[in-house]
Amino acid sequence: MRDLFGVRMSTGTIDAIYTDAARRLTGFITALVTVLRNAAVVNVDETTDRIGTTTCWMHVTSTRLYTLIHASATRGAQAVRDAGVLVGYRGVIVHDRLALYWQFTRAKHQVCTAHLLRDLASVAEIATQTGWATGLAGLLVEINTACDQARAAGHRVLAPSHQRSFAGRYDALVAAARTANPDPTNGRKRDRLQREVTIHVLVRRRCGLVARGRC
Repeated sequence: MRDLFGVRMSTGTIDAIYTDAARRLTGFITALVTVLRNAAVVNVDETTDRIGTTTCWMHVTSTRLYTLIHASATRGAQAVRDAGVLVGYRGVIVHDRLALYWQFTRAKHQVCTAHLLRDLASVAEIATQTGWATGLAGLLVEINTACDQARAAGHRVLAPSHQRSFAGRYDALVAAARTANPDPTNGRKRDRLQREVTIHVLVRRRCGLVARGRC
């Protein structure tokens, strides 16, 4: 207001505007939560912001068309519950492997493919891991492209032949990853560098895909 119109506004006036806007948006937020709760797939994430010297968290739930941003003082599961979408949700949650999301057990889970591609690119820099990591990254991109093409053609799922082909190649690459990364012998734990931890998580969780046939 000051930059555009030369009008100085007090913090009290701004606070009153925010309060009134929040009141007016109550019905909209309720409707938005309902829409997201009924979506087949939702994306979730969280990021920080600052209020003065205090850190707050913005918890995001979104689809292609709708986004809910819920502000909270914490990053924990209670903040996500307060947002209202994931409690009792039975669709697919796409997320970044943050532990709190696995607490919503009625839903299916898929690890964000953007995160997987970054992890796989890092793992592929290790000579002994390059083959399966590069192959799996390429396969994920190929599956995504096939799904985009199927949607553009008006299909809800991939053709069964494509599903079988992708699943077979996927399982073979995961098997290669397991062979390249056996568990420690005699059940002993060993110290790992961060990149080795990434490999372990990728391999043991089968790289996070849960809905390979869904477009």
